[in-house]
Amino acid sequence: MQLVNPFSDTVKIINVLPPEEVIASDGVADLSPASISVGDFSKQYRPRHVATTPNASVAHVPSMETGEIAVVDLRGLRPLDINPNEDGIQSIKLKNAAGTAPADIVIHPNQKYAYVADRNKGQIFVLSINPYSRSFNQHVSTIQLSDAPNGICQMAMNSDGTRLFVTSATSNKAGAKGFGVLTIDNERLSV
Repeated sequence: MQLVNPFSDTVKIINVLPPEEVIASDGVADLSPASISVGDFSKQYRPRHVATTPNASVAHVPSMETGEIAVVDLRGLRPLDINPNEDGIQSIKLKNAAGTAPADIVIHPNQKYAYVADRNKGQIFVLSINPYSRSFNQHVSTIQLSDAPNGICQMAMNSDGTRLFVTSATSNKAGAKGFGVLTIDNERLSV
């Protein structure tokens, strides 16, 4: 299991086996065997959400502060540099990210796309996460939601990837939320 820590810009790996079992066989330290830094150390990321591929090899961590999506190797326990031709550890850059706050993220069951909610605006960023795609680790589309002008709070996807469930802030007042269901067309990256 992975948890994000917005204060230290890390993803913490948590052992989800029964604690009594872990403590008896390995000791207390193994309940949280790793803490992985997110992205480039020169920036503050403020991660709030994390999504992992179904095989638990890679995590994608949206940064509300930078408008980027950090990629973490969960087996190697290290951040991934998606563009080794540039200095530092590069994250997935979102197009037209000024004023956005990438927050919640879900990965499609086909493992080709990740959907990232914008906490400030009514839009969902679509990322290509298919390693066999020419657009691997790139922002490939943005889905605009006119019914969510104050941003998207949370998302969930059904098991066959045909429906994306979205909650949104319907006003700037606390507790004012809306709910919507999007039908996903992965061939055209639209709703």
